[in-house]
Amino acid sequence: MVKLPSNDPLLAAAEVVEVELQSSSKLSDINFFMDIYPRLISTTKDIILEQFSEYQFTDISSCKSDRIDLTWSNIGNMKDLCGSVKFKELSLLMFGILTIPHSSAHCDRIFSCVRKNRTEKRSCLGDDSLEVLLVIKSTVC
Repeated sequence: MVKLPSNDPLLAAAEVVEVELQSSSKLSDINFFMDIYPRLISTTKDIILEQFSEYQFTDISSCKSDRIDLTWSNIGNMKDLCGSVKFKELSLLMFGILTIPHSSAHCDRIFSCVRKNRTEKRSCLGDDSLEVLLVIKSTVC
């Protein structure tokens, strides 16, 4: 059974967050996410594409961390010679990409919990009551 389909375009484009692939990453991968998830961007596409192009030629060795989120936080705080933040919008987009769920495990857990609560003996359990039970169980765990 294949856990992560290697031919999935979302997973292929998500490699853009890997700083090791900085110079070989493609603008098309950035465009892919901006087109599919327009709420990930808080500015114009042109600004992010400009920042991405500049990022590809910037030495980020001082920003690297063993955690990708800290690395992008450091990149997002880099400043130019004038003291302005260089990659703020790009790093926000990368954080958005990093938060896209990579599996359906959370959804599967919820469906499993529903099946455990709505049994034959509790078949009349209404949606509102089931929702309250699930909220209570999720806050306890």
